[in-house]
Amino acid sequence: MMPKPSTPETAISPVVLAPAVLIAACVLSACSHVPAPPSPVRLPVDIKDDTTIGSARLTWHDAPETTRAGSFTPGLEIEYDRGIGRTNQHLGTNEFIQIDNKTLSGTQEVRHHGEVRYGHLAFNGIWRFPGRASKLELEWVAGLGQAQLGLRSESRTLAVEPLVAKYSLGGVVLGAGPRWNFTDTLAFEARFQALASSPSSDDRFWYREIGVRYRPLKNVAIRMGYSDMDYRPANLSEGDSPVHVRMYGPFLGLDFPF
Repeated sequence: MMPKPSTPETAISPVVLAPAVLIAACVLSACSHVPAPPSPVRLPVDIKDDTTIGSARLTWHDAPETTRAGSFTPGLEIEYDRGIGRTNQHLGTNEFIQIDNKTLSGTQEVRHHGEVRYGHLAFNGIWRFPGRASKLELEWVAGLGQAQLGLRSESRTLAVEPLVAKYSLGGVVLGAGPRWNFTDTLAFEARFQALASSPSSDDRFWYREIGVRYRPLKNVAIRMGYSDMDYRPANLSEGDSPVHVRMYGPFLGLDFPF
């Protein structure tokens, strides 16, 4: 039997091929545009609380000189301040906080607890204005100080280990403020103090207060008014959440001038 002559394969028409190529391209394009899961979002730890701040101050001066118009009286000063602040933070889906290389991730409610302690040993100077402004004093301080923050962040909704960290800043403290003496026992005063380890440091601490000073005894004065304490410590580990603690509200302090 004679073999059948072979016939050439039918060529695919460009009209048929073009739609197939277009469909394949659309499928590939759709697959390549599937949205990727969102990247984790690191949130800062920000504590702002209206609270009461305790303060104690011990100063040494030549007391008679501080009451003489136009006089400048140098002295020494020791100060200690303490404040406790609390705040809540919501962590949404894909949000987290990181402290000392440990994390808490959402979704959950987090409770932050911060305790700030501050103290300094400094030279203190009081300049009493002359003439009609003799009731006005300018007080300044310059010395060494230290601020410490104890931070605890714990979940309010999940049974997970809390984040605990301690921050510390030591360096030079500078401060100044006016005082207006209504009488020998009652005065209105204000002060601003700042603490830093170096100009390039990320740590920042400052404290300010405004209030009245009542001196019922020669070596005892009661200070009360409004104060504001602000601390931004440097991160303990790379990738940590920035931490900012600010406490403000009424303060009650004791001053022991000698």
